[in-house]
Amino acid sequence: MMSSSSPLLLAVSCCLIALTLSLNLDDPNVCSHWESYSVTVQESYAHPFDQIYYTSCADILNWFKCTQHRVSYRTAYRRGEKTMHRRKSQCCPGFYESRDICVPHCAEKCVHGRCVAPNTCQCEPGWGGADCSSASAFLALSPREQEMAVEEEEGEPSETSKPPCPVYAELLEVMEHASGRLQLP
Repeated sequence: MMSSSSPLLLAVSCCLIALTLSLNLDDPNVCSHWESYSVTVQESYAHPFDQIYYTSCADILNWFKCTQHRVSYRTAYRRGEKTMHRRKSQCCPGFYESRDICVPHCAEKCVHGRCVAPNTCQCEPGWGGADCSSASAFLALSPREQEMAVEEEEGEPSETSKPPCPVYAELLEVMEHASGRLQLP
């Protein structure tokens, strides 16, 4: 059996859940705008009515009472619409909401990478292009050669990471040229 306070408790619970699931303006990539909405309110107003009262007068036919009218007012209530304004949180342009956070949107899927900013993919090692779908010469290397190339890219090469043969050195040159780090004459 449902008690009379159950609908109220349900409404309050729903509001609290909605508040905890909304975007926070302090979070990254969250913007806001003002939104207007209407609410139904009960408002009071002065309702005019005709008040009849009697005064003494010289009218013998009405027993010396004369009828008078005056407009009086009493408080009445009516329903009305009121426009309210509230600040609404939403994801900034180029982002969409996922699990209560704003994440970047890439129009093209990042095939071998991840979307790090609107329409910007961060590619996995060995992949390039706007959507990380282009394989580089890096993928033609053996796993050990790939490891050495990553070590060299991250810092100064150690003695163990020097190219074992001239073909590998040429391949590294091609990779550096492709990434724009090496300028060939």
